Amino acid sequence: MADSKRAGVSPGRPQSPVVASGRVLTSPQLFGGSLILLGIGFAAGVLTQSMLAPVASPAPPAVMSAPPAAAVQGLPPGAVSMEAHQAIEDLRSHLDHEPDDVDARLRLANALFDAGKHAEAIPEYQRVLAARPGDADVRTDLGVSQRESGQSAQAAASFRQALVDNPRHANAQFNLGVVLAYDLGDKAGGIAAWERFLDLETDPQRQAQVRQALAELRNSNGKGPAGTTAP
Repeated sequence: MADSKRAGVSPGRPQSPVVASGRVLTSPQLFGGSLILLGIGFAAGVLTQSMLAPVASPAPPAVMSAPPAAAVQGLPPGAVSMEAHQAIEDLRSHLDHEPDDVDARLRLANALFDAGKHAEAIPEYQRVLAARPGDADVRTDLGVSQRESGQSAQAAASFRQALVDNPRHANAQFNLGVVLAYDLGDKAGGIAAWERFLDLETDPQRQAQVRQALAELRNSNGKGPAGTTAP
């Protein structure tokens, strides 16, 4: 997928360092608030580890992605740079006249994602997928936006479909584990998803990071906290 593979996170595309394209969800406590991607080619993020102190139950995960343009430019949280705002408006104007331009619509969806406008990104990703139903990168980014909008069950469904389309999509596999264990209270499902992720990952350092996260999850009391949202 052309634009979704631009340097940039996980969660369908890398944005900082890189895992399989598709943005990645992770826990700030597990992997530090720096929000780096898991590196396989995460088109949207890389997992780093600022270690988890032993806790009864793991902290809820957050979307792991490269810092948004606003943060890089020192703007207040939630602010969108003038350049990003203008790019979004230009793409919307173009699509008013060329609604079937799928590449432009994907750029719009990604721009909205990067601006933190996940609720607005969701319908744009869905329109892209109507034209490209087998694109696992786009499906993974849709899942991240759904999760960030409080739609955890839909996010899990999107990550699962991405794995049907591409069974080796590491970002989708990792994200599925996060949503199952932390949002939906399915600790066993989250553990299974991350164990499968380890089968896909070949980098020893990343394997070690996720093994430690798995150990923390296994040692937690009960299930991952259900119904939590990303901080």
